[in-house]
Amino acid sequence: KNIYFNLAAANYAIYNSDWNKILYFVSTFPSSIANEEKWIYWKGKALYKLNNDEYNFTLKKLSRQRSYYGFLSSHILNKKIKIENIPFEASPESLKILKKKYEVKRLYEFFLLGKKRSARKELQYLMEKNVVEDLNSLSILFFNWGWNDGAILSYGKSKYFNHIEARFPILYEKYFDKYSNSNIEKSLLLGIARKESIFIQYAKSSAGALGIMQVLPNTANWVLKRSKMKKVSKNYLYNRNMNIYIGSYYFRYLYNKKRSYVEAIASYNAGPSVVRKWRKKMQSSEDAWIEFIPYLETRTYTKSVLEYALVYDYIQNEKNTIRISQLINID
Repeated sequence: KNIYFNLAAANYAIYNSDWNKILYFVSTFPSSIANEEKWIYWKGKALYKLNNDEYNFTLKKLSRQRSYYGFLSSHILNKKIKIENIPFEASPESLKILKKKYEVKRLYEFFLLGKKRSARKELQYLMEKNVVEDLNSLSILFFNWGWNDGAILSYGKSKYFNHIEARFPILYEKYFDKYSNSNIEKSLLLGIARKESIFIQYAKSSAGALGIMQVLPNTANWVLKRSKMKKVSKNYLYNRNMNIYIGSYYFRYLYNKKRSYVEAIASYNAGPSVVRKWRKKMQSSEDAWIEFIPYLETRTYTKSVLEYALVYDYIQNEKNTIRISQLINID
């Protein structure tokens, strides 16, 4: 009971920017909680705000992580964010064994025939039934095939996250170039597509969102009307050019309303009216506001897209050109 009370009190201290209370309540946490990235970050930020030099030591290790909180920590320490591409080292022998497995051969046939949905279903079965124990080597095999969503899904299951090139492909780039006004916007749109659909053209959500950018038909109709374009059929929303155009237009509209990338990302997921209500209740820095987004899905989504955008910026430019402060206000 004390742990739950102290967690609630620490969160409330974040809400109120009460730096001393954040430090106090974090000090009461068991190490399993205190060592979570969220609480390391908030402890470090509290120390920074109180002009306590220990913030350097607190955030140093976290700032090396390729994660939302790692990137925020890098900003406080005024360090470049750390992104490295480290493919899993699969042995030639393990790849040879995998290629001979009946289930993998079957999966490869689906892939060659362009039956990506069937291939994903087959992969889901392999992962659920533990047919293949070495998922990291399987991910390398998929990467070598050029099957992007297969590599992303299998690495996601195995929790090996360092093969950046495989986990963050840049697909349909000509459309993202066409409908982006800047490197920041392109990186964010790629991050949204990666989070929404892992670039699966015919993705469909339980809520009826369609395609790469997971566009809702009502949103699509609104965008097309506003753009003075003809209404299109539901199936045509899967068209790559049309889907990315609608998603890009809508995201830019959301950003222009408040000039906040954080609110635009949250609105893309949860809708602008509900985000407007949430923001009215809390006018703090955006890193604190994100912690109080009521929907867990939107809270996680917003953090992920910010993280992914910085990764995509690095991949495109072979260095980071976007400052974290350009994406999120943490002061």
